[in-house]
Amino acid sequence: DSDDRPWLLSYGGAYNVDLWQFLDGQWQVASELAGNHLFSGAGSFLVSQAGTLVAALPRDFQGPSVVGTWTNGAWSFDPIGHSGTLSDTKVPLTLSAGGNPHVAFFDVVDGAWTLFWQVPPAAPEEVSPYNSNSLEFGRAAIAVTGPGDSEVPHAFFNRSNGAESFELIYATRGAAGQWRNTSIASGHQVGWTWSCGDVPTAEGVRCTVSFDIVRPLFSIAAGDEVRLFFSSAHVDGDFTSTCATTYMPAPQCRFVGPVLATGSLRVAWPYPEGVQSAIVVDDVLVESATGLIDAQGGIHVAMAVAELPGQDGFSGRSTIRYVEIEAAEHP
Repeated sequence: DSDDRPWLLSYGGAYNVDLWQFLDGQWQVASELAGNHLFSGAGSFLVSQAGTLVAALPRDFQGPSVVGTWTNGAWSFDPIGHSGTLSDTKVPLTLSAGGNPHVAFFDVVDGAWTLFWQVPPAAPEEVSPYNSNSLEFGRAAIAVTGPGDSEVPHAFFNRSNGAESFELIYATRGAAGQWRNTSIASGHQVGWTWSCGDVPTAEGVRCTVSFDIVRPLFSIAAGDEVRLFFSSAHVDGDFTSTCATTYMPAPQCRFVGPVLATGSLRVAWPYPEGVQSAIVVDDVLVESATGLIDAQGGIHVAMAVAELPGQDGFSGRSTIRYVEIEAAEHP
């Protein structure tokens, strides 16, 4: 905060969230949000330049999710969304230069998943339909540029183009309230899972897979510029079924075989004619990432990188890597 004190928001059990502060060399509970039916995820949590603590707190189906503001030792709440049907336990949250909270979230309207943007306590606005009844791979991020009444939100998300196709979308809001969508990249999905169809029932059945993965990670804004970070990967697999006789009456079979994967951490930026992108780190399979920008314009990224697959596919192990992108020097 403005006094350089660390704060932490954590799940306290039984649908409760605890706010902690570090004082006198130890962590102490500053507030217990008990009885609020909050999801197990503590949500997004930021500190404004004025030192105000702001959190996006998803609820279960007992009422609307909220943006909570902690000021002078007390919480105040504004509802977000249309219901308790928000998609995730983490609602993307950012603060404008003036300290206004901006959130993006998937909500159900007329039976369909839709991405919304909101500056509570104002009502939410529709950004884009998700185009699918399944939100398994839905991801979104939000950034904001401009001061005061000139604040401009920038949404970064993926949406379905069909049963096995997704595209990354950058959307910005015009002065008249309309949203302009620009496609950045496309792929088959945003997760590492795939299917060879039905479980094999015999030895030696072959299955091959080949697909592209695109995944929105986070976005950052400074001044009037926006940076959109996403992961991109290509996966090839060649599997053959193997069977083992167990106590079950029929043999138990599964697909095994090598997987080859290549990927990168990428960044995109809008300009008047469209959106450009570039590779930040190559030969990495990025599962998730977050980032911050410092006072000098440098960007600091922490990312979870999956272990490269081998003969038996993905191991499920990952490591945390840190990347610093230095600010460009302008003549």
